[in-house]
Amino acid sequence: MPGVLDVKYEHDKLRRLTRAQEGSGTISAVRGGYEMTIDTTLRDDRWTDPSGGGLNLSQTGNWVNRWFSESGETSATAAGTTKVAGTFSDANEQTKRVRTPNGGSAGPDLVPTYNARGDMTDDGVKYTYQYDAWGRMTKASERIGSPAPVAANYRYNGLGYRIGWQIDVTVSSGVVDGTANWRDPWCFVHYNEKWQQVAVWRATTTSENSGVWSLDNNPKETFIHHAAGVDGRGGSSYFDAVVCRH
Repeated sequence: MPGVLDVKYEHDKLRRLTRAQEGSGTISAVRGGYEMTIDTTLRDDRWTDPSGGGLNLSQTGNWVNRWFSESGETSATAAGTTKVAGTFSDANEQTKRVRTPNGGSAGPDLVPTYNARGDMTDDGVKYTYQYDAWGRMTKASERIGSPAPVAANYRYNGLGYRIGWQIDVTVSSGVVDGTANWRDPWCFVHYNEKWQQVAVWRATTTSENSGVWSLDNNPKETFIHHAAGVDGRGGSSYFDAVVCRH
Protein backbone atom coordinates (compact mmCIF):
# COMPACT_ATOMS: atom_id res chain seq x y z
CA MET A 1 0.00 0.00 0.00
CA PRO A 2 1.99 3.02 -1.21
CA GLY A 3 2.38 5.88 1.24
CA VAL A 4 2.30 3.75 4.40
CA LEU A 5 5.56 1.79 4.56
CA ASP A 6 7.11 0.53 1.36
CA VAL A 7 10.29 -1.42 0.68
CA LYS A 8 12.06 -1.30 -2.67
CA TYR A 9 14.42 -4.20 -3.40
CA GLU A 10 17.24 -4.26 -5.95
CA HIS A 11 19.05 -7.36 -7.25
CA ASP A 12 22.10 -8.03 -9.37
CA LYS A 13 22.20 -10.18 -12.52
CA LEU A 14 22.56 -13.30 -10.35
CA ARG A 15 19.35 -12.34 -8.53
CA ARG A 16 21.20 -11.63 -5.30
CA LEU A 17 19.73 -8.93 -3.06
CA THR A 18 21.88 -5.81 -3.29
CA ARG A 19 19.70 -3.12 -1.72
CA ALA A 20 16.63 -2.75 0.51
CA GLN A 21 15.25 0.79 0.80
CA GLU A 22 12.41 1.43 3.24
CA GLY A 23 10.17 4.46 3.37
CA SER A 24 7.17 6.11 1.74
CA GLY A 25 7.00 5.46 -1.96
CA THR A 26 4.99 5.96 -5.13
CA ILE A 27 4.38 3.57 -8.03
CA SER A 28 4.51 4.67 -11.65
CA ALA A 29 4.11 2.90 -14.99
CA VAL A 30 7.42 2.29 -16.77
CA ARG A 31 7.97 0.44 -20.08
CA GLY A 32 4.79 -1.60 -19.84
CA GLY A 33 5.38 -2.40 -16.17
CA TYR A 34 5.57 -0.63 -12.85
CA GLU A 35 8.38 0.84 -10.81
CA MET A 36 8.46 2.08 -7.22
CA THR A 37 10.26 5.22 -6.18
CA ILE A 38 11.01 5.81 -2.50
CA ASP A 39 10.29 9.48 -1.90
CA THR A 40 11.13 9.60 1.81
CA THR A 41 13.77 7.11 2.99
CA LEU A 42 13.59 5.80 6.54
CA ARG A 43 16.20 3.04 6.30
CA ASP A 44 18.61 2.02 3.57
CA ASP A 45 20.61 -1.25 3.44
CA ARG A 46 23.16 -1.84 0.67
CA TRP A 47 25.27 -4.89 -0.07
CA THR A 48 26.77 -3.44 -3.26
CA ASP A 49 27.21 0.14 -4.45
CA PRO A 50 27.63 0.94 -8.17
CA SER A 51 29.19 4.30 -7.28
CA GLY A 52 31.97 2.66 -5.29
CA GLY A 53 32.61 2.63 -1.57
CA GLY A 54 34.07 -0.85 -1.29
CA LEU A 55 30.77 -2.69 -0.95
CA ASN A 56 30.71 -6.12 -2.53
CA LEU A 57 29.50 -9.69 -2.33
CA SER A 58 31.82 -12.69 -2.47
CA GLN A 59 31.63 -15.19 -5.32
CA THR A 60 29.42 -17.38 -3.12
CA GLY A 61 27.09 -14.47 -2.32
CA ASN A 62 28.29 -13.65 1.19
CA TRP A 63 28.44 -9.95 2.00
CA VAL A 64 32.05 -8.89 2.47
CA ASN A 65 31.14 -5.27 3.15
CA ARG A 66 27.76 -3.60 3.54
CA TRP A 67 26.38 -0.43 4.99
CA PHE A 68 23.08 0.71 6.41
CA SER A 69 21.42 3.88 7.59
CA GLU A 70 18.50 4.22 9.97
CA SER A 71 18.28 8.00 9.67
CA GLY A 72 17.24 8.40 6.03
CA GLU A 73 20.72 8.74 4.53
CA THR A 74 21.16 7.26 1.05
CA SER A 75 24.91 7.75 0.59
CA ALA A 76 27.61 5.59 2.16
CA THR A 77 29.72 8.67 2.89
CA ALA A 78 26.98 10.54 4.75
CA ALA A 79 26.85 10.98 8.49
CA GLY A 80 24.57 8.53 10.25
CA THR A 81 25.59 5.50 8.20
CA THR A 82 27.27 2.38 9.54
CA LYS A 83 29.59 0.08 7.60
CA VAL A 84 29.77 -3.61 8.45
CA ALA A 85 32.67 -5.81 7.32
CA GLY A 86 32.34 -9.58 7.41
CA THR A 87 34.61 -12.57 6.90
CA PHE A 88 33.51 -16.13 6.13
CA SER A 89 34.98 -19.61 6.29
CA ASP A 90 35.27 -22.05 3.39
CA ALA A 91 32.00 -23.52 4.63
CA ASN A 92 30.32 -20.08 4.29
CA GLU A 93 30.14 -19.63 8.06
CA GLN A 94 30.44 -16.04 9.17
CA THR A 95 33.57 -15.93 11.32
CA LYS A 96 33.80 -12.21 12.09
CA ARG A 97 31.94 -8.95 11.65
CA VAL A 98 33.00 -5.42 12.54
CA ARG A 99 30.74 -2.36 12.65
CA THR A 100 32.20 1.06 11.92
CA PRO A 101 30.04 4.21 12.21
CA ASN A 102 30.86 6.75 9.49
CA GLY A 103 33.52 9.06 10.82
CA GLY A 104 33.97 6.93 13.93
CA SER A 105 36.16 4.13 15.16
CA ALA A 106 35.60 0.47 14.39
CA GLY A 107 33.78 -1.45 17.10
CA PRO A 108 35.03 -4.69 18.65
CA ASP A 109 35.35 -7.81 16.53
CA LEU A 110 32.21 -9.94 16.85
CA VAL A 111 33.30 -13.55 16.41
CA PRO A 112 30.60 -16.24 16.10
CA THR A 113 31.63 -19.86 16.73
CA TYR A 114 30.25 -23.13 15.33
CA ASN A 115 30.37 -26.82 16.11
CA ALA A 116 31.73 -29.46 13.72
CA ARG A 117 28.30 -29.85 12.12
CA GLY A 118 28.09 -26.14 11.32
CA ASP A 119 25.55 -25.12 13.95
CA MET A 120 26.22 -21.70 15.49
CA THR A 121 27.03 -22.19 19.17
CA ASP A 122 27.90 -18.57 20.04
CA ASP A 123 26.70 -15.51 18.12
CA GLY A 124 29.57 -13.39 19.46
CA VAL A 125 27.15 -10.80 20.78
CA LYS A 126 24.60 -11.98 23.32
CA TYR A 127 23.59 -15.66 23.12
CA THR A 128 25.00 -19.18 23.08
CA TYR A 129 23.04 -22.10 21.60
CA GLN A 130 22.66 -25.81 22.32
CA TYR A 131 21.42 -28.49 19.89
CA ASP A 132 20.30 -32.10 20.04
CA ALA A 133 21.84 -34.96 18.06
CA TRP A 134 19.76 -34.01 14.99
CA GLY A 135 20.93 -30.40 14.87
CA ARG A 136 17.74 -28.94 16.35
CA MET A 137 18.17 -25.99 18.69
CA THR A 138 17.07 -26.92 22.21
CA LYS A 139 18.29 -23.98 24.29
CA ALA A 140 19.45 -20.38 23.95
CA SER A 141 21.33 -18.81 26.87
CA GLU A 142 22.92 -15.49 27.73
CA ARG A 143 26.68 -15.33 27.10
CA ILE A 144 27.41 -13.92 30.54
CA GLY A 145 26.64 -15.19 34.01
CA SER A 146 27.39 -18.37 35.96
CA PRO A 147 25.19 -20.21 35.50
CA ALA A 148 24.22 -18.41 32.30
CA PRO A 149 20.55 -17.29 32.31
CA VAL A 150 18.41 -19.35 29.91
CA ALA A 151 16.62 -17.19 27.33
CA ALA A 152 14.58 -19.92 25.60
CA ASN A 153 13.92 -23.67 25.50
CA TYR A 154 12.57 -25.73 22.57
CA ARG A 155 11.11 -29.24 22.15
CA TYR A 156 10.51 -31.43 19.08
CA ASN A 157 8.71 -34.65 18.24
CA GLY A 158 10.20 -37.71 16.57
CA LEU A 159 9.43 -36.35 13.09
CA GLY A 160 11.41 -33.17 13.71
CA TYR A 161 8.48 -30.81 14.13
CA ARG A 162 8.81 -28.22 16.88
CA ILE A 163 6.08 -28.97 19.41
CA GLY A 164 6.87 -26.49 22.14
CA TRP A 165 8.85 -23.47 23.23
CA GLN A 166 9.43 -21.49 26.38
CA ILE A 167 10.79 -17.94 26.50
CA ASP A 168 11.41 -15.54 29.35
CA VAL A 169 8.24 -13.48 29.87
CA THR A 170 8.02 -13.24 33.67
CA VAL A 171 8.09 -9.58 34.72
CA SER A 172 9.87 -8.45 37.86
CA SER A 173 10.01 -4.76 38.77
CA GLY A 174 8.73 -3.82 35.34
CA VAL A 175 11.18 -5.91 33.28
CA VAL A 176 11.54 -9.59 32.44
CA ASP A 177 13.44 -11.42 35.16
CA GLY A 178 16.19 -12.61 32.82
CA THR A 179 15.76 -16.39 32.65
CA ALA A 180 13.27 -18.91 31.27
CA ASN A 181 12.24 -21.20 34.12
CA TRP A 182 9.14 -22.71 35.75
CA ARG A 183 7.64 -19.24 36.21
CA ASP A 184 7.43 -18.84 32.43
CA PRO A 185 4.72 -20.67 30.44
CA TRP A 186 5.37 -23.29 27.78
CA CYS A 187 3.60 -22.98 24.44
CA PHE A 188 2.66 -26.26 22.74
CA VAL A 189 1.72 -26.66 19.08
CA HIS A 190 -1.28 -28.69 17.91
CA TYR A 191 -1.03 -30.16 14.38
CA ASN A 192 -3.66 -31.82 12.20
CA GLU A 193 -3.26 -35.11 10.33
CA LYS A 194 -1.31 -33.38 7.56
CA TRP A 195 1.08 -31.74 10.04
CA GLN A 196 -0.34 -28.30 9.51
CA GLN A 197 -0.23 -26.10 12.59
CA VAL A 198 -3.79 -25.44 13.77
CA ALA A 199 -3.40 -24.15 17.33
CA VAL A 200 -0.97 -23.09 20.05
CA TRP A 201 -1.79 -23.86 23.68
CA ARG A 202 -0.28 -22.20 26.74
CA ALA A 203 0.69 -24.29 29.78
CA THR A 204 1.66 -23.09 33.26
CA THR A 205 2.71 -24.61 36.57
CA THR A 206 2.46 -23.41 40.17
CA SER A 207 5.86 -24.46 41.54
CA GLU A 208 9.29 -25.51 40.39
CA ASN A 209 9.01 -29.18 41.32
CA SER A 210 5.29 -29.84 40.94
CA GLY A 211 5.71 -31.74 37.67
CA VAL A 212 2.18 -30.67 36.65
CA TRP A 213 1.57 -28.24 33.82
CA SER A 214 -1.98 -27.08 33.14
CA LEU A 215 -3.28 -25.99 29.75
CA ASP A 216 -5.40 -22.87 29.41
CA ASN A 217 -9.09 -23.41 28.66
CA ASN A 218 -8.69 -21.79 25.23
CA PRO A 219 -5.80 -21.81 22.75
CA LYS A 220 -3.45 -18.87 22.60
CA GLU A 221 -3.56 -18.91 18.77
CA THR A 222 -5.57 -20.71 16.10
CA PHE A 223 -4.79 -21.20 12.40
CA ILE A 224 -7.37 -21.83 9.69
CA HIS A 225 -6.42 -23.28 6.29
CA HIS A 226 -8.53 -22.94 3.17
CA ALA A 227 -10.52 -26.07 2.34
CA ALA A 228 -9.38 -28.59 -0.26
CA GLY A 229 -11.47 -30.27 -2.93
CA VAL A 230 -14.33 -29.18 -5.21
CA ASP A 231 -16.55 -26.49 -3.68
CA GLY A 232 -14.39 -26.50 -0.56
CA ARG A 233 -15.26 -30.09 0.33
CA GLY A 234 -12.73 -32.75 1.22
CA GLY A 235 -9.97 -33.29 3.72
CA SER A 236 -7.15 -30.91 4.42
CA SER A 237 -4.32 -30.89 1.91
CA TYR A 238 -0.61 -30.40 2.39
CA PHE A 239 -0.81 -27.50 -0.05
CA ASP A 240 -3.59 -25.63 1.78
CA ALA A 241 -2.36 -22.20 2.83
CA VAL A 242 -3.23 -20.38 6.06
CA VAL A 243 -6.09 -17.95 5.47
CA CYS A 244 -6.61 -16.82 9.07
CA ARG A 245 -4.42 -16.58 12.15
CA HIS A 246 -6.29 -15.59 15.28
